[in-house]
Amino acid sequence: MPSLKLHTDEAAAFLHAELARVPEQVLRPDWNDPPLDPAWTEPDGDLLRRIEAAQGFVAERFAICQTMPLAEFAAAAEQLRLSGYRPVRARPFQSGPSQAGQGVQIAAVWTRDGVDFRFASGLSADEARQKQAEWKEDEIHPIDLAGYLDGEFRFFLLAARDPDISETVLTLGLSSTEVLADFYTHSKLRHPMMLQISQGAAGEHRTCRVWVTRKS
Repeated sequence: MPSLKLHTDEAAAFLHAELARVPEQVLRPDWNDPPLDPAWTEPDGDLLRRIEAAQGFVAERFAICQTMPLAEFAAAAEQLRLSGYRPVRARPFQSGPSQAGQGVQIAAVWTRDGVDFRFASGLSADEARQKQAEWKEDEIHPIDLAGYLDGEFRFFLLAARDPDISETVLTLGLSSTEVLADFYTHSKLRHPMMLQISQGAAGEHRTCRVWVTRKS
């Protein structure tokens, strides 16, 4: 703002010129989205109602839910797969007081690009690494990782096909005292794809991260 105060007349002239533009001159967004695959089906009414019941909705290019029971997520994700939707972020969490008795719920966001994906929930750290190794054989690599409490501290792992990735490393629920050393170890060689911080059973912070190395 200090720089703007030094050039108030020029700034005002610019803004007035923008306001005076006729509609044909106004810049309009161009998302440059590819056409939808005609082989994709449209989500049926029952699926749409279930997602809406989870405080979500399905749009032409993306979908979202906020309070879906984790036990129902797999069926919904597989149905959305038929329509080209792919989950890109997922966050399981313990139900709050207003949803008492509903167990673990999940908030998730989907894009619509038809890319193949995998996911698994209720994992221990060793099981998450095992899934990571299994999926790598099909060039399907982790893109998202979340820790959550379900009796014990568990992990939700989400992966997608990406031939350009050569390696991924998972930071699996590290404590606050461990995470800085982990960052310095990996940040020199890899790029962080995501970060999630959740609470452990004692209320402590637990950090999850996906580190990625690309071929190009």
